[in-house]
Amino acid sequence: MLGSQSVLSLCGHYVASVVNGVLEIAPINGNGPVHTHQLNDAIRRHVVNNGVEGRPRVSKAVVTQLEWEKVVSGASCAKIGVVIENYGLLMVYELHNHEPIVIQQSRDDGIEKFEWVPPVDSQQQDEDGPGGYSNSKQLVVFTKNYLHMKLYSLDCTHILLTIVKPLVHHLVVSPHRSNRIWSMVADTMEYNQPPLIYHFYNQGSTSTLFQASRLPQYLLTTPHIEWSASGRWLSLFTGEDILYGFDLKIFNLLGTQGPLNTASTVKPIFELNTMGDSKSIQGSNYPSTRYSGSWMSLQEDDHYVAISVADNAVELIFFSLRILRTISRVVK
Repeated sequence: MLGSQSVLSLCGHYVASVVNGVLEIAPINGNGPVHTHQLNDAIRRHVVNNGVEGRPRVSKAVVTQLEWEKVVSGASCAKIGVVIENYGLLMVYELHNHEPIVIQQSRDDGIEKFEWVPPVDSQQQDEDGPGGYSNSKQLVVFTKNYLHMKLYSLDCTHILLTIVKPLVHHLVVSPHRSNRIWSMVADTMEYNQPPLIYHFYNQGSTSTLFQASRLPQYLLTTPHIEWSASGRWLSLFTGEDILYGFDLKIFNLLGTQGPLNTASTVKPIFELNTMGDSKSIQGSNYPSTRYSGSWMSLQEDDHYVAISVADNAVELIFFSLRILRTISRVVK
């Protein structure tokens, strides 16, 4: 519960805080009005107008998340989302509108967290049309215990889609192509089948699923999933919740067999698994018990680096996507 917490907007122009059920939004430079919103009053109006199951009386708001929208370069934030846990409500406030947009979940579903879908770059026109909002126009709600991920648009009156049992608890957004591509990995309702990876195309006001592929094997732990800076490669890295070593798989965007509209199995173009034995890179074993990994750009090429800090030593292992092999291992 957020008893009192302040959150700075991503544009750096505003700070928002919730204190005793009151949301206050103030400009950083002190010039301009302070916007005040009574959360308990807004909940009461929503209960009266729409009804909330099992809530005959209105209790004080229990706020568990306060998050500003994501913005395009050079723009100012205009919206902020507030999660009211005890009512399963997400309230989206605009700076100059006292009536929030309310997204309600059932009492059983509840809300674990929500996340804004990044807006399309300002230099590219929304394919859905301009709509009624600027900056972030979509968001996802993760229900309690991350049983569902639900996609909403502020320009639509209905839910866009639902994904069951997301295994990654955040959106995996490609930094390339102006936020057009984002991904999600989720379990499948099919018996004895590996999870699926979903790729979405962000059209501005809505996102369209353009590919769903099955991973080649089960995930024993939740991997670190990340797009490369070029947007050409997607990595699945596991190195923290295992005994030693790491597992790295790298896929391209359309690395499937079969039509794109079927859940065909995606195959990695590069794979390195050091968890099962003591395989070495250039004659050196993997002694560390904890690795992390991330993309980097080097000489305009995508490289992946695995990093470990253990026994007062730093280990760096570099993989080149241009030649699809390990190119260097450094221990300091």
